[in-house]
Amino acid sequence: MVILMSGATGTVGREVIRALNDQASFLKGEKIQVRLLVRNEEKARSLLDQFENIQFSYVVGDLNDLEKVRVDDLFSNVERLFLLTISSPWQAKIESGFVHLAVKYCTTLKQIIRVSALGSSYDRDINCLMRWHNDSERAIQHLVDNTEVKLVILRPNLFLQNFISQDLAVIKSQGAFYRPMSDRSVPYQISHVDVRDIGDLAAVVLIEPVEKHANQTYNITGPQSLNYDQLAQIMSKAIGAEVKHVPIPEDVFANNLQQMNMPSFVMWMLVKLFQMYKVNGITANVHGDFKIVTGKEPRSAEQFFSDFKNEFIV
Repeated sequence: MVILMSGATGTVGREVIRALNDQASFLKGEKIQVRLLVRNEEKARSLLDQFENIQFSYVVGDLNDLEKVRVDDLFSNVERLFLLTISSPWQAKIESGFVHLAVKYCTTLKQIIRVSALGSSYDRDINCLMRWHNDSERAIQHLVDNTEVKLVILRPNLFLQNFISQDLAVIKSQGAFYRPMSDRSVPYQISHVDVRDIGDLAAVVLIEPVEKHANQTYNITGPQSLNYDQLAQIMSKAIGAEVKHVPIPEDVFANNLQQMNMPSFVMWMLVKLFQMYKVNGITANVHGDFKIVTGKEPRSAEQFFSDFKNEFIV
């Protein structure tokens, strides 16, 4: 079985690879074949070649410029496609272009797994990533309709790992992290997910028979719905130092992002994301999909901050 992956060197992609590597150790010594579409093969090898139960092959290319990639190099013998791209207003165009080629040229393709987001909806603002994800979901569904390819959509909630990738420097220097304040007296809650759980669930779907997960959508959350004050308390206890949650007005939040030289669409994407969190109960819910699929309990915020506490200690 050959799995084709995009986005393998990112936060989610690496956890999918890690989980596949763990799954492969139970496959009677048979290595999983994973073909990676990467922009930088040297970087990808340095990040991923440690996973010895997987047989990697690399195709150098860019999803934005697939005309330069040989179709046979990319799609030969591929049975499953794991599709992960950066959230952007162009996401549906990029992903549907890739899937169009896969459906057209990959006669062995049986399954597409797309990473989306919990709260994906056509009703979201046009500059919100939840709208972009839904646009892409619908475009891909249209492309696989009337084919034998089965689409699986993974909708994870907000990542706990964002505290490392986005907040770490401020937490270390100020003992605080900043989020848009609630519009109401009650703090909004989010069932943050540990990215390792996304990897574990994705690996199960990629390993198990295609028909078992055919045309399914899985909502992936953590086991708790928590506000940011509660998360600050959990973080503080785990690392042994006080960390405060500081609520700020949306315009201040936006200005902070602009000071980091973020593109305008990214700034608005994050502003709109937290506007949705404040009014939409979907992302406050706790769902059982992870345990139903994997048979395991989802990782808690306590476990996450305990496992990664050394990242936060000054």
